Amino acid sequence: MKEYKCIIFDCDGVLVDSEVLGNQVFVDMANENGAEIDISYAMQHFKGGFLMDSIKQVEAIIQKSLPLDFEREYRHRSYQIFSTHLKPVDGIQAVLEKLTVPFCVASSGPQEKIKKNLATAGLLSFLMIISTAVMILKNGSPIRQFIYMLQQLWVFCPMNVW
Repeated sequence: MKEYKCIIFDCDGVLVDSEVLGNQVFVDMANENGAEIDISYAMQHFKGGFLMDSIKQVEAIIQKSLPLDFEREYRHRSYQIFSTHLKPVDGIQAVLEKLTVPFCVASSGPQEKIKKNLATAGLLSFLMIISTAVMILKNGSPIRQFIYMLQQLWVFCPMNVW
């Protein structure tokens, strides 16, 4: 088995089981605006993707722009449901407890969301949160995001692991 020097986890769907909850909120809001989609459609087309890409796909379906406050309202509604229903992915706490290499979480979601979700799922104490991809992607590609995260994690890894 290959020995890893450090691990960078994504948040949604890897650490916290948020994909179905978040996509159901998105489906409900999309349907309020005329999309007529279901959770199966959302899981096939939106799961693991960026919110803005999903919004664009719904706008193409309904052939008009969604309300300007759609993202803000989505975040508000998803925070509400996450605060009462969000759980860690099955088995992840045991994995985190056994890790002997440095690890952290990096995600394209807003940092406030990541912190709230990890806290609700009982995982925040395990993880250092690296700056999110949202600000990195404005200035570059996903590979730049990855390199940036590795540079940030470097501080927490002994020099001899690289």
